Amino acid sequence: MSISAHFNMFCDELKVSSKKKSIISLRYDSINKKLNNDFWNINTNYGSIYVGCYGRETANDGINEIDMIFEMPSHLQNEYEECGGKCQARFLEDVRRSIATIYPKANIDKEGKVIKVRFSDGMSFNVLPAFIRDGGNYVYADLTNKGRWNITKPKPFLELMKIGDKITNHNLKKLCRMAKAWKQNCKVKIKDVLIDMLAYEFLTSTENRYQSYSHFDTMCMDFFKFLMNQESSKVSWNFAGCEQKIHNPDNFRYKATGSF
Repeated sequence: MSISAHFNMFCDELKVSSKKKSIISLRYDSINKKLNNDFWNINTNYGSIYVGCYGRETANDGINEIDMIFEMPSHLQNEYEECGGKCQARFLEDVRRSIATIYPKANIDKEGKVIKVRFSDGMSFNVLPAFIRDGGNYVYADLTNKGRWNITKPKPFLELMKIGDKITNHNLKKLCRMAKAWKQNCKVKIKDVLIDMLAYEFLTSTENRYQSYSHFDTMCMDFFKFLMNQESSKVSWNFAGCEQKIHNPDNFRYKATGSF
């Protein structure tokens, strides 16, 4: 079998399966419907967006963690604030209780930002209840530092990956999925979001971004080289189009060196 045929088959196998997509969609819709009933008083399964690598379409079939943002009624933020202290904690607890009526294993995560829903098959959902603002930004509850409201801007990042995939002959998302398979199989300590952004930075800056499957072996080898050459003391990365600083203190470079 040729290199092209091998990579074509490999990339197809890495795509999230129809069965897993159906499971994700069913759980996503169930959470949406419950929160809409309890907080909007409407019967619909709309109102959320996927974020994280599933939302960026860079996840492979090994994904077991789904991130979503649910839009809450904007007036609720003021109502919780008017009730006095610990308003963020009360807000998250009310959302947790709502979800727990259909998924009992729903808890506020240790970082105090999302409701984590765990399932018996190993999958989990991270639900971020948030209030939408102008420009598509979201205000969410953050329990650190005694509680505060914080802002996340996911849509520019989602759009950046979509554009990046288009200008690389749809190679960007394929490279991200392959890199995540490497991470999963070789137990590499690198965050999915960092894989995506480094893949974007690497692929959009190379003249070989349009290559076909027959050159994927070279593309992967060059990407491993790119990873291993990341500054050794660097533990945080900033990228244009990604509003958050990506913190990854664990060393992934030696695994990239071995793979290269």
